[in-house]
Amino acid sequence: MFSLGTSNRWLERRKRHSFPLCGITRGGCRGIMNWKLFWLAFCMLFIAELGDKTQLTVFTLATQHKDPLPVFLGASLALVVVTLLGSFLGGVITRYIPTYYLRLLAGLLFVGIGIFILREALPQVWHVIIMRK
Repeated sequence: MFSLGTSNRWLERRKRHSFPLCGITRGGCRGIMNWKLFWLAFCMLFIAELGDKTQLTVFTLATQHKDPLPVFLGASLALVVVTLLGSFLGGVITRYIPTYYLRLLAGLLFVGIGIFILREALPQVWHVIIMRK
């Protein structure tokens, strides 16, 4: 028969061990997730994305097509996939490629995308300016 004393010994033994995958540590159960890190990531990305090219692209697509739901769903899926790739592959890639090379590549891609967008937008803006005169 399972007695209360046996149950207490089992719990005491479990408290001495650490189970990082489920969030149980020597100090007790802290939950499944590190909520401080969760909210830090949320706030940093929320602030970083305000007025960023992603938000401007979504804004432009929604205004051009007058159908915000597919734009919202497509953009949300894209952000989830990109974040998933960045989260899981980031640690692997930095083992082989130094961080400063990755920053340089990201900066060059950012400039390249900016040049591409300007090349597409300038003729349209120029046309609007000439038509007003």
